[in-house]
Amino acid sequence: RLPLAADASMALPGRSCARTVGCERLDFIGAHDPGLGAYEICSLFSPMSAFVDQAAAVATAQAVLAELRRPPPGPATPPGPAPEPARRALLLGRSAGFAREA
Repeated sequence: RLPLAADASMALPGRSCARTVGCERLDFIGAHDPGLGAYEICSLFSPMSAFVDQAAAVATAQAVLAELRRPPPGPATPPGPAPEPARRALLLGRSAGFAREA
């Protein structure tokens, strides 16, 4: 995460902070470079030496980006109205939740 201007919400160098990226909550570590300024980094894969080659690293990065850019799930569909009791049950005094004992 790079700021375009000074930003008090940036994590201090060496400090960790949680950030929401897409639908995920990730931990970032604050850092500073004299030429770049303040920035935050997040390790998504470690150790890097586990990649067999550059193509595998690129494929993994693309898969991670696709997952992070996935839109959030929509709101849950509200339940429909409760079913009305049958006429016979209503006339005999039985409600939908009443269990008759034998």
